[in-house]
Amino acid sequence: MQTDLPKRNIFLIQLALFTLSTFPCYSLENEKYKDMKDFEEAIDIIQSQYIDEVENKKLIQSAINGMLNSLDPYSTFLNKEEYDSMKSSTKGEFGGIGVEINIVEQGLLKVVSSYKGLPAYEAGIKPGDVIVMIDDEAIGSMSIEQASDKLKGEPGSTVKLKIYRDSGEIKELIITREIIKLIPTKVLFYNQDKVIYARIGSFNEKTSLILKNELLKIVNSNAEIKGLILDLRDNPGGVLDQAVEVSRLFLTNGRIVSLKTKFNNEAIIYDAEGTDIIKGLPIVVLINNGSASASEIVAGALQDNQRALVMGEKSFCKGLVQNLIPFSNGSAIKLTTAKFHTPLGRSIQEECIIPNIEITAPTTESSDKNELSSIKHHDFGNYQNDYILERAVDLVKGIYLYSEQGPEKNE
Repeated sequence: MQTDLPKRNIFLIQLALFTLSTFPCYSLENEKYKDMKDFEEAIDIIQSQYIDEVENKKLIQSAINGMLNSLDPYSTFLNKEEYDSMKSSTKGEFGGIGVEINIVEQGLLKVVSSYKGLPAYEAGIKPGDVIVMIDDEAIGSMSIEQASDKLKGEPGSTVKLKIYRDSGEIKELIITREIIKLIPTKVLFYNQDKVIYARIGSFNEKTSLILKNELLKIVNSNAEIKGLILDLRDNPGGVLDQAVEVSRLFLTNGRIVSLKTKFNNEAIIYDAEGTDIIKGLPIVVLINNGSASASEIVAGALQDNQRALVMGEKSFCKGLVQNLIPFSNGSAIKLTTAKFHTPLGRSIQEECIIPNIEITAPTTESSDKNELSSIKHHDFGNYQNDYILERAVDLVKGIYLYSEQGPEKNE
């Protein structure tokens, strides 16, 4: 005779099977999981007393996500749709509003940059704005992936944002999405100053190759080059391997970065190898508090190896490594598994990257000018409206002149 199991029992069996398949070390007798009974009781109370019906799948996913979010701001659960969206965004084109966002203290979702000429900029979004709600949903404990996913959508569709500014102003904006093309790298030569300018907006799988090819074109076609400005301002990071490869373009030897994990007795080391593509010419790296992760690795590597001077503002301080661990059902966990350390052993997470020369734009400059954040719309031939870039050009020329004359001629 067939009997029907109570709904709760069926659910708990499903939960047990899910846990066993995902975490094979799990055992009810394992001391680490003795508090699992609390979780079961919580599920029982929700199923029996909560005002609305809740899908078992949603409860499990929410429990996993809450567990991961309690670890740090970057560990999170991605359902199949979110995981697919993350993978598709690496193709370099998607529907969105044209902002870079990051989670800062107390889980706030702050705008790092607003690309000039794109929907968010045209709607008045500024760097430093804090996004409070997306489509009437409070940010709350939302992960950065979930928030990013909500900002994306079909071109022509709209998204409603509520933002807060340090001035106390609160604004509600409705923004129409459009195709956002991610151009990771742009390089040009300031002919009048003989200085190369390279802007890296993000680190994806093509960044180092594009940068190398563009630099070689300039190096091979110009007899006199005084140096390079590598602009990593408002660069939120990206692929670790690309940060390593970009650093290797300018370092012939030495350490680039080390990853310290929980289980490795020795850190995972990435070292330089190859030749310096600009043959020892001066380098100035520009960073600000929107420079995170991979951009911090590059700045730290060039700074610690005394290959470049870093100029600008203290970096964002994201020195945690996340691995994507997929489930068989198409969802995934993004889990922090290591910490970045610079060649001299500085923890990027705890110490950030501090510029050799700290400088900010004069307060008289319009706060909504974010020219260099917009690779698509910036007039790279005219840098005079960027105070920090002007000073970087002067610094490169000064270092070059000093090295040409020799220290004995500068006494």
